[in-house]
Formats: sequence, C-alpha cells, structure tokens
Amino acid sequence: MAFSADTGSDASSLDSLFEEDEDSVGGEPLLLAQESPESQRAGSEAAASDMGAGGIETIPGQAGSSPARTRSRFNTKSDKALLAEVLSTPPYETERGAVKGVWASITERVNQSLQTNFSTRACRDRTGLLLRQYEAQKKANESASGTSEVHTSMDDVLERILLLRDAASGQK
Repeated sequence: MAFSADTGSDASSLDSLFEEDEDSVGGEPLLLAQESPESQRAGSEAAASDMGAGGIETIPGQAGSSPARTRSRFNTKSDKALLAEVLSTPPYETERGAVKGVWASITERVNQSLQTNFSTRACRDRTGLLLRQYEAQKKANESASGTSEVHTSMDDVLERILLLRDAASGQK
C-alpha cells in the first residue's frame, strides 16, 4: 500500500486494518502482547502443575529432542551448598585442562546433596555471579562512610573463595 500526500484516505484505511485485527474482552480491546484472561488462567494452571517442590520445574522436551527434564533454580540454600563445595574443592588451583572436571564433581556433589539438577555451567556461572556481587558490595561498603554493614557467614565464605581465586591467579 503506497502512502500519498493525502493522509485522509490512508489514515482511514489504516484504522480499518487495525479494527479488523482487534480482539476484545468485555468490550475492551486487547493491546499488543496482552493475553486474554482465559489464556492467562490456563497458563498459570499449567505452570503450577509443572512446578514441583523445592523450586524444581519440569520442562517439556522439544520435538525431536530428549524427553522432559527438570530445571532447578538457585536459592539461598543451594547457594550456600554450592559455595561450601567450591571452598572444599577450589577449582582455581587446578591445571588448565582439569578445571572442567573439578566443576563437574562440584556440580555432582551439590546435585546429590540437594536433590537438584543444576548443570556444570550453571554452577560455575552462579559462583562467578555471587563473587562479582560480593566484590561490588564490598567496594560500596568501603566507599561509604559512617554506615554499618551487615556481615554474614556467606560473606566469610565468599571472602575466602576470593582469596583462593586471587592467590591462584597470582601464581599463573
């Protein structure tokens, strides 16, 4: 459709295009990316049936792929277990080729102890994220004056892991 300088006829044809495509619920038009209340209820019921106990979610398999698998989400309990395993078997002190195996063993122990299904990459990435967040918080606390900081046992573990990582990177 070509637009001309006469906007009156083109504007009315555009309006008619949008009117034909509009869905409405109770007289109110649906906006783009808005679902009808019926589909929202069906989606929330399906999501509730997919979620198991402890933050484990069942993901249906794709066509031509493996059957349904479970996905676990990190929470405070899993973070503490992960950091404890990283502290007991520091992956930063191993040789370059063996790091993947160390992370795999850490992941296996975390998954066995918590009955979760984390991937090796998820554990490695989560540890990196927790360390970056701790470093940022530590820097903010040092630059702020007169504020009292709350110190937790998780902060102690993160600090020890940071020291191990920094010592290992200093040796390489």
